[in-house]
Amino acid sequence: MKIFGTIVEYNPLHNGHVYHYNQIPKKDGDIIIAAMSSSLVNRGEISTINKFDKTKLALDLGIDIIIEIPSIYTIQSGEVYAKKAIELLNLAGASDIYIGSENNNIDIYEEYYNYMNTDEYNNNLKRYMDLGNSYKSSSQMALKDKGLDKLSPNDILGLFYYKAIKDNNYNMSLHTIKRTNDYSSTSLDDDITSATSIRLNQMDIEKYVPKYTYDLYKEKGFIDNNKIFSYLKLNIINNDLNDIFLINEGFENNIKNIYKY
Repeated sequence: MKIFGTIVEYNPLHNGHVYHYNQIPKKDGDIIIAAMSSSLVNRGEISTINKFDKTKLALDLGIDIIIEIPSIYTIQSGEVYAKKAIELLNLAGASDIYIGSENNNIDIYEEYYNYMNTDEYNNNLKRYMDLGNSYKSSSQMALKDKGLDKLSPNDILGLFYYKAIKDNNYNMSLHTIKRTNDYSSTSLDDDITSATSIRLNQMDIEKYVPKYTYDLYKEKGFIDNNKIFSYLKLNIINNDLNDIFLINEGFENNIKNIYKY
């Protein structure tokens, strides 16, 4: 028996996720475990489907076990998110991890990872940060100095998954599955389209999601972040933000300007 792992958000679960699942070489007796974002997803948005219904959809797809990635990790940087997801799958005994990728080339992760563990990279990173750039921008500029191009969104996460496995000496193999659509596309494309386009075009999603996702949508609809925004503003204006995790000194004043929007 093999234990396969995958890392998902299912926001919402659509045909592309079905394709991804079908590419995992599961045989009789093998198990697929998904580490899944719950109420909040990696970009800090509220999930369009609550975590209990998302779990039901994942089971309908064929995932055997779903492990929640706590929201405290999903709202942080991609590297923290990836590290926790890989840690959870390692604890669950997964030996092979399957992820979506634009480049579909594991060698790219190795090249970036090796360079990011050199004094040259760290010195350039520090130099750019000392000039007032963010960590993310400094990292991208340090990589560009070496002739390494900026990675696409899924491959950035792929690099962090690779890093988490290597840094912790996990007995895992990372495998990529080529994405079949543009991750950030806002328009409905062929039968497989982006989750972003589905969230933005909810009246026409039937052909882009499996029946169990569409049935849930017809029954409950998707959670609308715009409808929640006024309640979020009220809470921000009426509460002290200084004790909230990741709120740096002075930053709370900028956040309270949310009443303008």
